[in-house]
Amino acid sequence: MKAQLVTWTSGAIADSGGKVWTLCYNATLDEGLSSAFRTLCLNRGPTVSVVMESYYNGIYGGYTPLSWTAFTENGDELKIDKYDSSIFTFRLTDRVNGTTHEFVQCFDNTATNGVLMMDYNLYGPCFGNASFCIIDSLVHFVDENAGMQVGCATTDRGKTVMPYQRWEEYYLG
Repeated sequence: MKAQLVTWTSGAIADSGGKVWTLCYNATLDEGLSSAFRTLCLNRGPTVSVVMESYYNGIYGGYTPLSWTAFTENGDELKIDKYDSSIFTFRLTDRVNGTTHEFVQCFDNTATNGVLMMDYNLYGPCFGNASFCIIDSLVHFVDENAGMQVGCATTDRGKTVMPYQRWEEYYLG
């Protein structure tokens, strides 16, 4: 699975001058809070979010070449939508269907400005108009008018909120 992610992000790796994916956040070790993710992974450049969720035992995630940042205005937390054509979500395995080695990479073909990532100070990584969002100890999948299927995995599930087993975030360092 790691080899598949390296293949999908090879352009970012090449552009980084040979840097490797380095762990900047592990929910098990780093409190499992979105605020801890923000403290450890802000302004790191390209990142890969990887979540193993508990209910379906699937591995899902997202890639962005853009840095996660912090925004405030008059002390209020702000949400900033960012777009880039190389942002994607993925599913590496989906044991619900009995498939154990399925690699699916998804782009939002409906976006005119590129693919959306939501950069919101109170959340962890969010992709595709919050169609895939990690908030503290839960992973949120939304398939209603989201514009982007999370790793093409939510088409038959609608809105789903569930605990995850693992959440890790990597940057090129």
